[in-house]
This record gives sequence, structure tokens and C-alpha cells, in this order.
Amino acid sequence: MRWVGLGCVLMACGGEPSVVTALPAVPNEAPVVELRDLTLLPDEVATLRPTVSDLDGDELVFTWTLLVAPPLSEVAIHEPAASEISFLPDKLGSYVIDLAVSDGEAVTSVTGVVTLLGGTKRPVAFGGPDQLVVAGAATLLDARESQAADEEQELVYYDWRLTSAPAASTLDFRSFEPVTPFVADVEGEFRLELVVHDGSLASAPDEVVIEALPERVEPGDVAAGELLADQVYAVGLVSDACQIGLAHWSDLDTAMGAMDECQGALQVRMDHTGVVLYLQDGILRELVCDGCPKWVEGHKLEGDLSANDVVIDTAPCDGGAFDRPSNFLPGADGSMLLWCSDEWRVRGTGEVIPGTPLSFDGDVVLLSDLSLYDVASEDVTFVQIKGRTFPSPRAVRTTSGGFHVATPFEELWLVDIGTAKMTFVEAYPVLPDNEFGTSVVALDAEGSWIQRTYDFDEDRYQIRRRRLDGGSDVRAVVDPDNWLAWPSYLVSGP
Repeated sequence: MRWVGLGCVLMACGGEPSVVTALPAVPNEAPVVELRDLTLLPDEVATLRPTVSDLDGDELVFTWTLLVAPPLSEVAIHEPAASEISFLPDKLGSYVIDLAVSDGEAVTSVTGVVTLLGGTKRPVAFGGPDQLVVAGAATLLDARESQAADEEQELVYYDWRLTSAPAASTLDFRSFEPVTPFVADVEGEFRLELVVHDGSLASAPDEVVIEALPERVEPGDVAAGELLADQVYAVGLVSDACQIGLAHWSDLDTAMGAMDECQGALQVRMDHTGVVLYLQDGILRELVCDGCPKWVEGHKLEGDLSANDVVIDTAPCDGGAFDRPSNFLPGADGSMLLWCSDEWRVRGTGEVIPGTPLSFDGDVVLLSDLSLYDVASEDVTFVQIKGRTFPSPRAVRTTSGGFHVATPFEELWLVDIGTAKMTFVEAYPVLPDNEFGTSVVALDAEGSWIQRTYDFDEDRYQIRRRRLDGGSDVRAVVDPDNWLAWPSYLVSGP
């Protein structure tokens, strides 16, 4: 019922009558009701939970009516005035149920259909295990282990949706791909739900929880020679006696005197454990700390810096059957690719790699033409991308399997080894107008773009990191008194 103002006349003592104008009637808003259809298998209970709202806040009355049921069905609605109902379908076919919701003045009716199929099971969604990631890093959500109800069927639909996120997050995530990248924009807990469909039935949802930790910038103990494979380090000249220093990108003032370039040009890489390897005059060595003297301005480090460094076997690229190597690429678990006699080869076996490697996980090589080469089977699989080519991409292994690929267009893509698909993740933030980006670039394991840039306003070189969550920062400025030549390149694990 709606109250309508009554006109009345009030007589003030010794005064003129006052008139109170009648208030207009307030129109009633009918309830808003939504009811979802259900598709069930035998022995599954039908539970109908309508979504109901009433702007007026009126008390609502529910009336459920079974309009149609399959022949010989004995289903009945036992609590027709309840706000939700449940029943067990007993015959194959469709059950049509009407719901009327009244607020005392208006009635809204909707119809729902419950369909009982004759199958024995639903498809099963599996979004993989829960994950622990770093905020701003890309990870893969993988639904390929989900199963159709029947071995002869295939899943035709995947639906990932974000169901909860930290309060500070602005992420709006939805994907319909079986394998899809996900970037947590802040630290905290993200919950995602996966539903798959085989053309007849949808699965029950499977939940994946992703816990995002704060960003990680951990140099390791550079002064003690303890480096971390998932970090990026700068390499450059630190004395006028050809001595090369190595420092974490975020702290160029703590440079470890490491190698002597007077003996020849160096190729420096890092393996999957954080060990620094360098190639000089065809000889590959593992850098041994030797106390790792910290470079001090104006001083030459005494002694032979490579005296205790360990020589690495590069057979068959050892000057016998093939030339000594002039380049190398470490993989996981001690594996390595070597460039010798004008071809890339697998260390130990001499197997030829059919192209230029970008990254190597020990079993699969990502080549510069964005194909995947399986070392054991010698199979080449071209990565599927949609109408894009990428000249001179850079790549690094991901912490969750596969490869990060950064393009000259400053975009990050993910290559999934299992599906041989390349998926766009995010574009990196653009550089400030007063900065110029050089060709000295590396990716860390989180996919962050770390680059030596030049700041025109400050007239200096610096190391800038650009993250996938939109963050961008400079933590280290190249001091020309410490670095006689700016960092020549940046290295990280494979």
C-alpha cells in the first residue's frame, strides 16, 4: 500500500486557515526477477534460486507452479511459497516451472526450464593447481587437462572469469581460451573460475587461486659472487686496465671485478642456477669468485682474474672435428648450445640446430623465426600467431614453463610449448619523452623489460625497468667515474 497525503485545513488561534497540499501518489515498482534454466544428469538435484530485487523494499510473496513435466513423472513442488525450491527429476525430459513474485500490488512472473538428460556424467573442468606469482609478472592459466564427458567428444567452450581480487586491484579479466596469460596487477589473492562445455553440458566450476607476492628486486650478494638466475645484471668496463665488472641492474655502485677483457672480447651469459659463464678466444669458462673484489675507483685489480675460473668442456666444438665456439647459449640442467663451424650445435652430441636460438629450456629450443625445435625428436613446430611477424625478438624462459618473447614493438607475448601458440600479454609502458632507449635490453624471469636508456634532461645513462602492470622505474644511474664505459650489455638466466 502507498500512503497518499490528505488535504486538510488547520485553524490557527485568531489566524487565517493554513492549507496543506495533498502529496501525489508514489508509483509502485514491480519486483525484478531472474530465473536460470538448468540442465541436469540423472540423480542430480534441481535447485532453483531466483535473483530477486524490489526497489520499494516491499515484503514479497513467492508462488511456484509446475506447469509441465514429462509423462509419468511424479515430481511435485512441496513448498510452493518458499523463496527457492529443490526437487529430484524422475523422468527424462523438460520440467517447466513458473514463479510469480508479488509485492502486494504488482506481480512479476518468470518461467524456468529444468532439462534432465540421459547421459551419465558431465565434463570436468580443471584449471591447474593454485599458483604463487609475483605481482606484475605474467603467468599461464592452463585448462587443457579438463575432460569432456565422453572420450569421443571434445570440449568446445572454455570460460575463465575473475571472481574475486584484492581491493586495490583494477583488473577486469575474462578469457575464452584454454591457455591464457594472467597478470596480477597488485599483491594479494586472486580467485578465478573455469567452466568448460562439451556441446551438451557445462561442467561444474573449478577454482584456481593465484597468490601474488610483492615485486621482487633482489640483487643477491654481488660482492660475494652469489647471483640469482631470475635477476638481470649489467656487464661493462670498470677500470682502465681492461677489467670488466658485473653489477645488479638496480645497484651499479656495487660492481664485482670479474673478468679481464685485455685477453680478447667476451661473450657473457648466465645459466639457470645463476652461474656466470663467459667465452673468450674460443674457451668457455665458469666465473669463480676468488673473493670477488669490489671495484674501487681509480684502482686496478691485481692478479689474473681468470686464474681459478673453471674451463668448460665444449666438445665437439673444441678445435678438433669442429672449430672452437664463438658464441653460446646455456639451457636448463647444464645443457648448452654452441656456435661453431658456422652452425649452432648441441654441446656433447654435436646435433645441428636448424636456426638461430633465442632461448633454450634444455629440451626445446625457441628459434628466431618463432618455431620450436625439440632436441630429442628433432621435430620443428611453427608457433601459431595471428598475422604478425616480429623481427629480432628477445626471449627468456618463464618460471611456469614456455617462453616470454619481447618484440621490438615493446610488447610481451607468451609462447606455450604444449600448444605451440603465441599469446599477447601486454604492451610495456612507453618511455618518458625525455628518454631514448638503447639496444641494451634484457628480460627478467617475470617478463619485465630492463633497458639502458639515455635521459636528455639529466644528460646521463641509466637503467630503467618497465613492468607489465604499468609500473616503470629507474633505480640505477650510470656513474661515469665508476663505469669507464657504460654497461655494454645486460645478462640474465636462460
